[in-house]
Amino acid sequence: MSYFFSAKENSFFHESIKGSYLSAGTWPTDAKRVSDDIFKEYGVGIAPAGMMRGTDSNGLPAWVSKPIQPNQDLAAQQRTEIEDARKAAEADGVTVNAIRYAGDAGNRAALREAIDFADAQGLATFASWKDSDDVFHTDHPVADVRQALNDIAARRGQLIAREGELVAQINAAEAADDRAGIEAVTRR
Repeated sequence: MSYFFSAKENSFFHESIKGSYLSAGTWPTDAKRVSDDIFKEYGVGIAPAGMMRGTDSNGLPAWVSKPIQPNQDLAAQQRTEIEDARKAAEADGVTVNAIRYAGDAGNRAALREAIDFADAQGLATFASWKDSDDVFHTDHPVADVRQALNDIAARRGQLIAREGELVAQINAAEAADDRAGIEAVTRR
């Protein structure tokens, strides 16, 4: 095999496609032929921890340190991860009398709709109920659905409060330009 490396593109090109690139006028002007060993190391090899492929002063591939993510970007990423974790925990829902009720927004609305219907019809039980694990139940108590919705609301409130605490810690660390403080929040 014969490969070329372009420092400008930070990419390898196989010799077999050089003609197509030349015809299209897109062959990198800085492309240099490299050995198979260089291609195996930097083209398909896995970068060492904290490193990425870059170039050396001769325009050849080399492992270089990854740039440090700015604190502002790190803080934004941490906030997003915390929100995503809260939403995932919320979606897990609650269990009432061995039946799971998902806590995502769509299911909360469906539970509210079912309770409103039961109240309007004066129902104490649903003749048939499909739970969040796709299991069907007969003569399902409306009281269980109501309890599940209340438990979901309480759990959601706790999760949102915890998210708020963590975000406040991130915001304080970001304001103090404390990278370690930002990073520490998600390790808890």
